[in-house]
Amino acid sequence: MATTEFAYKRHLLLDSVIASEITAIYQSDGEGTDPIVTREYILNNPLMEDGTFLYMATKLNQGDVVRTLLSCGADPGIQNTQGFNAIDVATSEHMRQIYVDELLRATANSEVGRVCQLVAAGININSWDSVESKNTPLHWAACYGNKEIVTCLIISFNFNRFTKLKDCCPLSLSLARSFFCLSGRGADVNSMNACGATPLHDAVIGTDDGVVQELLQAGANPLIQANKGILTLFGWSELLFLSLTNLAVLKSLSDATDPAGEVRKFCGKTSLDLASHKPEILALVERFTSFGQTANPASPVAANHSGDSNSSTRFRSVSVDSEPRMEPQVSGALKADPHPVLPNNFHERTTSRSGLMFNSQASLDLSPRIDQTIENLLRTHISTPVRPLVTKSSHHLLWPQPQRIIELEGPPFVPKKELLISVVKGATPVHRILDVWDVCGPSLHRLGYITKIGDVQPACGRWTEIQVECTVNEDLFPTSDSYRIHISTEKVRITASNLVGLHYACCTFIQLLRLCKTESISESLSPMLVQDYPAFKHRAVLLDISPRGRIPSLDYLFHMISLWSNIKINHLHLYTRVAPGCDWPLCYSKSEMVTIDRYCLDRFVTLVPVLDVESHVTYDDLTDMWLILQEVLASFPTLRHVHIGPKLCSLLGQCRVEDGENVPHHVPLQELWQILGLPPEVTLMLCSNSLHTQEAAPPLDIPPNILLVEYGFQADYDFQEWTRDFHNQGTMTLLCPGTASWNRLENSFILFSDIATGVTEIVSTAVAVKEAGRLRNFLVNDDSVAIMVEPFLIQFQSDAPLAPFLYEALISLMKSLMKRFVKSDKLDSARSLLELGIFNETNLLNAKYVDLGYATREAIRKTKGVSEKEILLFRQDCKTCLQKLCAKLLERSPLKYKLTKAISFLDPAVAVLKSTRSERLKSTLEIVLANNWITGVAADLVDRQFNIKAIGGIEKVDITKSLIHSVRNARSRYKDSLEQKMKDKQNGEKQEGDRKRAAVLQKELQAKKQKIFLAGCPEASVCNIYRAVQAVGEQGSLGLVVAHWSGSYHLTPHPFSWPGFMVGAGLAWNTSTHWDYLHNSLSDLLDTHIFLDFAGTIGRVIMELGYAETFVLRSSRGQEPGDLSDLPAQDGSTLYRLLTDPDNVSLENLSVDMFGRVTKYIKKCQSNMFQAQLKCEFGEMIIQELQLAADLMLTACRIGRTLIGVGVNPNSNMGLAVINLGVCNLPPTFRTDIANKLLAHIEQYKGTWLQRHLPGGLQNSLLVLTSALHRFVPTEPQHD
Repeated sequence: MATTEFAYKRHLLLDSVIASEITAIYQSDGEGTDPIVTREYILNNPLMEDGTFLYMATKLNQGDVVRTLLSCGADPGIQNTQGFNAIDVATSEHMRQIYVDELLRATANSEVGRVCQLVAAGININSWDSVESKNTPLHWAACYGNKEIVTCLIISFNFNRFTKLKDCCPLSLSLARSFFCLSGRGADVNSMNACGATPLHDAVIGTDDGVVQELLQAGANPLIQANKGILTLFGWSELLFLSLTNLAVLKSLSDATDPAGEVRKFCGKTSLDLASHKPEILALVERFTSFGQTANPASPVAANHSGDSNSSTRFRSVSVDSEPRMEPQVSGALKADPHPVLPNNFHERTTSRSGLMFNSQASLDLSPRIDQTIENLLRTHISTPVRPLVTKSSHHLLWPQPQRIIELEGPPFVPKKELLISVVKGATPVHRILDVWDVCGPSLHRLGYITKIGDVQPACGRWTEIQVECTVNEDLFPTSDSYRIHISTEKVRITASNLVGLHYACCTFIQLLRLCKTESISESLSPMLVQDYPAFKHRAVLLDISPRGRIPSLDYLFHMISLWSNIKINHLHLYTRVAPGCDWPLCYSKSEMVTIDRYCLDRFVTLVPVLDVESHVTYDDLTDMWLILQEVLASFPTLRHVHIGPKLCSLLGQCRVEDGENVPHHVPLQELWQILGLPPEVTLMLCSNSLHTQEAAPPLDIPPNILLVEYGFQADYDFQEWTRDFHNQGTMTLLCPGTASWNRLENSFILFSDIATGVTEIVSTAVAVKEAGRLRNFLVNDDSVAIMVEPFLIQFQSDAPLAPFLYEALISLMKSLMKRFVKSDKLDSARSLLELGIFNETNLLNAKYVDLGYATREAIRKTKGVSEKEILLFRQDCKTCLQKLCAKLLERSPLKYKLTKAISFLDPAVAVLKSTRSERLKSTLEIVLANNWITGVAADLVDRQFNIKAIGGIEKVDITKSLIHSVRNARSRYKDSLEQKMKDKQNGEKQEGDRKRAAVLQKELQAKKQKIFLAGCPEASVCNIYRAVQAVGEQGSLGLVVAHWSGSYHLTPHPFSWPGFMVGAGLAWNTSTHWDYLHNSLSDLLDTHIFLDFAGTIGRVIMELGYAETFVLRSSRGQEPGDLSDLPAQDGSTLYRLLTDPDNVSLENLSVDMFGRVTKYIKKCQSNMFQAQLKCEFGEMIIQELQLAADLMLTACRIGRTLIGVGVNPNSNMGLAVINLGVCNLPPTFRTDIANKLLAHIEQYKGTWLQRHLPGGLQNSLLVLTSALHRFVPTEPQHD
């Protein structure tokens, strides 16, 4: 090809960018005269300004051109001068899929070099072939039986196996080494497609033992179950073609058909199950799942196996190593892998037992999903433990997951309807053991079993036919609260370290019975051994029962306590806020509190009071509140811990400068035991967040018997960072994440910024006083100023009529102070003290003659080594202090008002002075007359009556009987009048207080309603709890408290808090619980243990509604997928704000199409609710609450969609695309329709609230909906 011809064709490519021209260039290779211009040169050199032809075609989004270039062998990894390649500019999904298709083509054709080239360029090695099938390239390689491609795809898992790669695939050493450098691009050997099948499923179906061995050596889990479908990779047409070209696949297809010719499904089967009819494959798989040493030691499966190598028929959880390791290894279990290999793209994997399709891709692209956010979290913070290897599917739903499960051989155990309990006698009384079984009796009864005492065995034991044998002996376990369940064909042996461990064993036993009841008709238990113990000592939930919140009724509270106990929660923190002057701050009476405490005690749940104060309480208010706090604590009979809430801790942590002291100090925490009337064995828990801001203050002396609680409720909250300093100081901490399904984040968790400001000001003042040493000595040593001022303050802080005496007292006080530094002649000749210039040096004494007082003069005399100059400077400072003091008193004193002096005519000392009395009386009458307080006639009458000399003197006054009675009763009438005025004032203040409280509630609603969610934020809760669990493991904290806050305007019902409770309980018990299993099975766990939904829908509905609400929130922000910042949102849920304050919602990033998809998704969730089969208590009420939450979300979506339709900018290329025009500009018919819907929601809301909640907080909560109603049908014109 000539150079001119090449230039012409390059220009033609740039001009038209069509596939035919590129093909022509490719075919013309070698036809020119230029030997440099070859096919390779054209395809893989940056001949254009931007880069290669492939780069330019990709950038211009020309799909046909890109396909042609790739088919000709173009390398997408060639970089331009800026360091970008073609993959970097493949921004559209369509373009990225073209590159994925090329990778799949190379995989199918066994082009190992091409596969490595494409992966090195940046193509995601875990990409899907389609959203419907979700097969990765590793699925393709395994199905085609290409061992070399499988090795190439998984090679980055183990660099040490490089030599094996070099031997089995035609790669050059340099290319292989470059491939090893692709950090984080190794194929996920356990990736699951839409059917839940892994590449190992396809390899076993294909009967390729080489591929199976490669996958197993790379860590493939042969015990992952497929959840649906047949042969996983291909449809029927592709399957037919493949079977004609691959005899192994054809044989597998024939093996998978029954005599009738129908394909046998493998839904619910593992790779091990599929290998059961293939002896060679079965032996290979069993070798990698047994206890033998033949497995690759680098494999994460083999790494956790030890023991008898011949026990090939046993399978157990690998979340712990072996039975002797019963001591919890928290930090080891959570040790982060320095180079974790995780999938680069996660999508929804439908694993619901109900079989219902909650496919997010079908109706709503919920981005990011909970698995994506968890993946983002785990990449930087959490390790990825190996999956538990448990073959029986029902055992996967035990919660919390036991530390160790060994599945044994033999026929199953079939329990009788009457379960007899045989107790082995020991140190624990038999009656207390039976009490534990009695508490579990109702749960067993609901499953159809009745427990009775069978017999009592001696300590040595004896054989008996009784099915359940129970032993309690702490010497059999290295840790407390441990238990062991051995199930054989004949009986169940339950052994526990103590009564707490026995209770946990009973909970696990009940779960096994429930799971076997739902799994099969026979209701039998497979032989197994369960060994279990808690990882964290403190596993708690915090429930907000503050007034005006969503407080559960007593029956519902008992129900929740039972559920918490069943998932092995051992502490319940009850949070309440106390206000000054309240009689009883708890929503439950004292007798009910004793009942609650007893109910918890029977279920081995410790009740912990959490004391806090309202946000407006100051430190000075605490003095009057200690008694009520003591009364609250007295209602907790078994008091072991006292938890001090955030606001109260912030008040106690403040630095204060007391009278007579110069250095700021904290309130001694040692005094809290005495102030609260606590015995010394009680452990105090303090909020550590309030201590973060006290850098400028003196260090707080934390007693050794205090536990610090770190609150953090954001998904990305760094517990380790905030608690590291406390741990370094030797203080134990307790971490408190949240359920992310509450409404009042700001009332429950205080940021304490005001505390930092106050502390800084106090410390700065103290430093200033300390530096001014001379002034400080004067103030400390000479209290004569205080002695002069104090009597005045005591005298006039009274309700008595002392106004006539105020003038003379003030003049006397001011002259006493001024004579210390003002010349006496100037002071005596001054017409008014206000006119006396106290800063005019001509009126002042020389500093040498300033009166310091006897105490100060004596202190100066006794001071050694002080020069005359220093004494003179000190006197000058004292003079300046007195000047400023008097100036401030004159500025603030009543002397500047004429009435103060005039009204002194009533002073008896003035009344006897005729001229002075008359002058001041005249001034008084002129002032009151000028202010229209009296008339002129009345003023004349007062002047005549007061001047008794005008009628002949006091001797001429007639003393009548009525005058005597009037004088005698004057004092009592005056007191009655004061009391009446006081009552009127109190009534007025009460009315004003009610009005202000109503206004405050309205303001709080405007400020707080932005913090409210309708369905919660499940991904924020899961990530938040994961971070807390990791921090506990890394720093050795005591445990975990999962908080659920409440308060005014609480709209989110309690069912949305259960995902957080379940995750917290499970991870606090067993930190090795695999995160992938958790997020795939969380909805099933909720259905199995909380809602008892045999249809398996309610758990999924709760999760999906939370995803939908968070999806709208992310869309409104334009937030990137996987970004965990500000979740749950500080500025509130978008759907909630659309419901209650639509005028202030930004619509810039929202669209009508988005709201349409969300609406369709929520309606789908609603329809699935009707298929639910809840067998739990309050089941119908749960359905009603969820339906109401979905209705409110739909109403919010409708409001948002209409606002966008009205506010669309017709000139989209100018300014904002959407403008929020407000509710007032919506069509009247729409506003009326929304108002009618809100009325219906309000009535429904009242009914659902009162079914299982106390009525106290209903009105405040309804204020949210009524306020929203008024926006659409205002009762009066609104003026903005």
